[in-house]
Amino acid sequence: MKPYDLLKESIQFASKQLEVFKATKSLDDVSTMVITALYRKIIELSEGVRVSAANGLAGPAELNYRGLLEAALSLEYILQDSTKTDDRAKAYKIGYHKQQINAVEQGSLNEQERALLSRGLSYHQQELALEELQEVLIKFDELQNQDRRRFIPKWYSLDGGPKSINQLAIYLAEEDEPETLVSNLYGLLSTGAHMYMALNSIRKSGEAITIKPVKATFNSNLDEYNFVATRSLLTSAILRFTRAKHPEYLCSLQNFFIKIKPYLSVN
Repeated sequence: MKPYDLLKESIQFASKQLEVFKATKSLDDVSTMVITALYRKIIELSEGVRVSAANGLAGPAELNYRGLLEAALSLEYILQDSTKTDDRAKAYKIGYHKQQINAVEQGSLNEQERALLSRGLSYHQQELALEELQEVLIKFDELQNQDRRRFIPKWYSLDGGPKSINQLAIYLAEEDEPETLVSNLYGLLSTGAHMYMALNSIRKSGEAITIKPVKATFNSNLDEYNFVATRSLLTSAILRFTRAKHPEYLCSLQNFFIKIKPYLSVN
């Protein structure tokens, strides 16, 4: 089984599990809601890598991989310490609603546009007013007030946490791997995300200057689109989600790992 096929199998397993979870579980508590949403995002971005690659779109595949890396780090951080999971999930939810409110309040909108968005704005304000969020919201607001520009803090920076995604990557790095490994990887991908790398499509041969076609030739026998790394992030997320929120699926997960184990050395 080649890297592309192994990724596809992993996506199919995770997608099926998510459907089973939705049909049998409730998302009533904040931690389950946030963890499940992150798991879904990880599956979606993994599929984004796969579909983009299958269509020879290297740029979109890279952007999906960058987003996947951030979502995987977020899930790992929330689940890292079970005594802090609830508060970290609440901080994530608070950060989401604050960002949505800020987008409306700071946007250059006319009266008609504001009227159309008022219902959504009201929803986000009501969510922030939930009693279960208040203790963490106080910490969040205190951190925001410490910034002279009152920028919304990173959700993971509460309680002395990392201040940036690079710091989060370093914080979560395994003891036996270089601290800069994940953070440098994220930094490299971030360059593409901010469109600084548009000119990498230019090719010069002698005096002739050409530009690469939008779609490249796709070879499923090669790992040209981070298939191995994407599959690794996805399967790690499957394991974390199953252990934390869906232990009934452990038997199915074990059978899946047995199935793919012979191919995990493929690179």
